[in-house]
Amino acid sequence: MSKKRIFIIIGVLVFLLIIGGLIWYFIKGKNGTPPLPGFPSFNPSGNTTPTEPTNTNIGGGGVKKLIKITDRPVAGAGSVFELAVKIITPPKNNKTNKTTNKTTDTKNTTTNNSVGTSTSGSLYGTTPTTGTSTTPTASAPAPETTPITPDKVLIRYVERATGNVFESPVPDVVETRLSSTRIPQIHDALFGNGGKSVVLRYVKEDNQTIETFAGQVPATPEGEMQGVFFNENITNMTVSPDSSRLFYLFNFDTGATGTTSGFAGDNKFQLFDMPYTEWLSQWINTKNILLTTKASGLASGYAYSVDSTSGVFNKVLGNINGLTTLGSPDGKWILYNSYEGQSLSLGLYNTEEKSLKPYAIGDLPEKCAFTADSLYIYCGAPKKIPGGLYPDDWYQGSVLFTDSVIRFNITTGGVESVADVSMIAGVDIDVYKPFIDPTGQYFVFEDKHNYSLWALALQ
Repeated sequence: MSKKRIFIIIGVLVFLLIIGGLIWYFIKGKNGTPPLPGFPSFNPSGNTTPTEPTNTNIGGGGVKKLIKITDRPVAGAGSVFELAVKIITPPKNNKTNKTTNKTTDTKNTTTNNSVGTSTSGSLYGTTPTTGTSTTPTASAPAPETTPITPDKVLIRYVERATGNVFESPVPDVVETRLSSTRIPQIHDALFGNGGKSVVLRYVKEDNQTIETFAGQVPATPEGEMQGVFFNENITNMTVSPDSSRLFYLFNFDTGATGTTSGFAGDNKFQLFDMPYTEWLSQWINTKNILLTTKASGLASGYAYSVDSTSGVFNKVLGNINGLTTLGSPDGKWILYNSYEGQSLSLGLYNTEEKSLKPYAIGDLPEKCAFTADSLYIYCGAPKKIPGGLYPDDWYQGSVLFTDSVIRFNITTGGVESVADVSMIAGVDIDVYKPFIDPTGQYFVFEDKHNYSLWALALQ
């Protein structure tokens, strides 16, 4: 064989090796290995320890960390944190009230029901009237606590497909399945009692009946969840600020009732009844529950503050098309949106001064969360809002946004960029059901595109 032919063969082999290496590189990159910058490597089965997420520089010069907790659809999330030090002084009055778990509208059970998909309600009401209420059961005085230092933040969440409860610490994502009780197709989930209780809401196989199941999260992994069913067709439910009680709305033939209870359906207290339906509720602080008419850009909306002990209504906002709201923990501020002239915009209402402050920003309060001190608001802000009817189109899923995260400084009135989460993630993110964990370290949210769960470090 001539030297020329040998060199040709060697050259062809080298060329094929280079081409093969390039093909391997691009195929590996498309399959998502290694992980994208800013994310932990995540195994949905939870059998491996993920890689530490990488810090990513974000606009404004700060260093933030965006964490993808799970890419599976979730129905709701809450946070618990493990404490390095926790000293509790017993209350001075050690007498406790004995209560019974028997209620007129709940039953003890372990569920394994199969369900269908959920539906949503529609428009508005007018000025309600306060009905009669029963006397609430007195509660024991709250214990005094020393300041506590968080050791690590735990995020608990419910998988939409199975109703299983999972938890993971952040920023190091290591998933643990806490419950093995299967309740398919959960539409909404609420956590309470410091993350020890959970409410699962779903639509039965008839595609009409709304079921509400409240259970105790098992103390050990893969446990069975025990709990109670509440009345069928509860239209809306919210958790008290101390996470110990529930407020819910139930429609009857001529109106609706508002009731508070414990997570086991105990200590029920009918707060009011009224001849109007179609409301959304938020239990914003110890004193006040905020009721807002279900929104449409085609109808005027109204918001009322309801005293959580007397059931007395006070009108807060009204005659605003597309109105949705978010109340601050101190009760002083209400973030709201309006839809006028095919334009969506945010505003801030001062309940003490009865004054409105408009913002030249198109957004929805459902994409926002107040800090615990009511001084700041973090929001997922759409980079662009397509033409449409709001909030209807967003509720129905015909429009989805591509968000960054911004922060409102209520004291100064300023607005600043926090993180372009869509750019960091490399995918469009539409912030949904956000909250700030009790330590103030993380802005936790779902992505409305696929209901995956994320956390953005704020410190």
